[in-house]
Amino acid sequence: MGLPARDDDDIPFSQLIVDSWTSFARTFDPNPDPNYLSSRGFRNTTAMLESSGKWAPVDVQSPTLKHLMWPSKQVKFDAGQRCALLGLPYDYYEGH
Repeated sequence: MGLPARDDDDIPFSQLIVDSWTSFARTFDPNPDPNYLSSRGFRNTTAMLESSGKWAPVDVQSPTLKHLMWPSKQVKFDAGQRCALLGLPYDYYEGH
């Protein structure tokens, strides 16, 4: 948008998000292919994926989600606190 970057992480983080979403749109997997990234010189996303690991699939027994920050990380799914605050059961959205 023509605005200056807020800090040195703005552009690498934007690249990670774009690379993850375009990978998902292309392959239904948000983890970009390392060979694809390497062949295009996308070093920022490659470095982040090497340090934070892959975006793990959902495990219903022990749900986690990818916390998209810089650096990104896989974290425990914490919707239980949000559901409690809203007065909804934890599985409210499963049937809706």
